[in-house]
Amino acid sequence: MTLARAWTISDMNAARGALKIATLAAALFAAPAIAQEDAKTISMFFGDVRVGGNVRLDGNSGDQVLALGGSVNATGVNSDTFGAAGGQVSVSAVHADRFFAAGGTVTLNTITADEVFAAGGNVSATDVTAGDGHFAGGNVVVLGSFSGDLHANGGNVTVGENATVSGDTVAIGGKVTLSGQFNGDVGVKADEARIAGTINGDLSVDARSLVLEPGTTVAGDMILPAGISFTPPVGVNVSGDIRNAGDMDADGVTVRIALDDEDDGVFSFSPFGSGIFMMLISLAAFGALALGVAPQFMAQSAQQLSLRPLPSLAVGLSSLFLAPLAMALAAATVIGIPFALLGAAAYGVAIALGVVTLCLWGGLALRAATKQPGAETRLARLVGWTLMGFVALALIGAVPILGGVVQLLAVMTGAGAVIATAWAARRPAAA
Repeated sequence: MTLARAWTISDMNAARGALKIATLAAALFAAPAIAQEDAKTISMFFGDVRVGGNVRLDGNSGDQVLALGGSVNATGVNSDTFGAAGGQVSVSAVHADRFFAAGGTVTLNTITADEVFAAGGNVSATDVTAGDGHFAGGNVVVLGSFSGDLHANGGNVTVGENATVSGDTVAIGGKVTLSGQFNGDVGVKADEARIAGTINGDLSVDARSLVLEPGTTVAGDMILPAGISFTPPVGVNVSGDIRNAGDMDADGVTVRIALDDEDDGVFSFSPFGSGIFMMLISLAAFGALALGVAPQFMAQSAQQLSLRPLPSLAVGLSSLFLAPLAMALAAATVIGIPFALLGAAAYGVAIALGVVTLCLWGGLALRAATKQPGAETRLARLVGWTLMGFVALALIGAVPILGGVVQLLAVMTGAGAVIATAWAARRPAAA
């Protein structure tokens, strides 16, 4: 695998992993709102979901095991897919084919998995044995053995001296410290980079400050940004050439650092840099605004979705085709352009409210499944359960092919419920 290939995450497995890490991050937003709820187990089609303020898993097994709460403590779990999210997440002695964790503080110890995805404010992963590893957070510390590739990015990134990576390694952050053995290519982008250990492939570095520790060995080439010169200090061995981006190699190919432009895709694993993460923030803010300003309208929209899903879907799908057509016809004339713009804005609001309505309905359905008493009226918890509904919606979307179709139909059903509720609200005034 080339370094450029290692820098992208367009392959299906990595994309699904990025999605799941983002959906688990959604639960991190929801955690404070549900931190006082009693822990309950919900059996769903994809496995057991443990939801509550303080969630403990000990020796659980199953195809899919998922824990969401204010704090999550799991040990001895064996499953095909394991996921944990909360304010504080502590996981040890877990074996899974696919492992996902997100939280304010994420502590992993003795994890064995084909793929590991972890994101949070502080992420510490020790004694990890995995194929591919993807880590993101404010502070990231990784110790373990990876037979595939390793991606790590955050404010401070440390890959410890006991780490071994058979594939390619990508590290991006404010301060990056790498040590250990890296058998593939290594790429670093940072304000401050400190590198030690053995690199058996090429080393690409884009950093304002670079330190190569004595004893560092680079078996391949060292590639730096254009115009940057570098002389290895005493005790550092670079067997290949030291080249700059923009130079021509022996085959006439332009040398480049795979951190530039479109290859920054690895940033999608960072909850602080991803579009999905920003969408979660927007959903929380917009949801709080909608539920706070128009609680009755949102309740009526959710009721419309619950009681009349098929008519709501019909309205939503009709709007999906008719609204753009109407706006295009209006924009064909100068006088109609303002109306087209207003229509586009109104339709965008309807879609956004539809997503909030759908996720609110789904979150309250999850709440009902936990048999929580009474109706929920507190705004913070309503927003929390709305985000939990988003988790469920995103997990459905992770199902190949069919999941995306179901997601689209669900969102259009939510939008249709909003449009139908708004239309019903205006009828008395029109009479």
